Amino acid sequence: MTYVDAVRAPVLVIAGEADPRCPIEGVMPWVDALRARNHPVELVVYPEGHHTNSMDAQVANMRRVLAFFDQYR
Repeated sequence: MTYVDAVRAPVLVIAGEADPRCPIEGVMPWVDALRARNHPVELVVYPEGHHTNSMDAQVANMRRVLAFFDQYR
């Protein structure tokens, strides 16, 4: 939260609802702070933990990342 005002690039946040390493409760205040500044931020939340394990989810995730980069290049 200390540096949220210094963010300049669009942000894609990919989080897991059951992530023990970076709980969603720690992600949402940062996303909310960016949104409050009308900063471009996209949030994707998977029901899994730290990683998306199925091949379908990994492919969908990579497509989303590529689309995000294509949108902001």
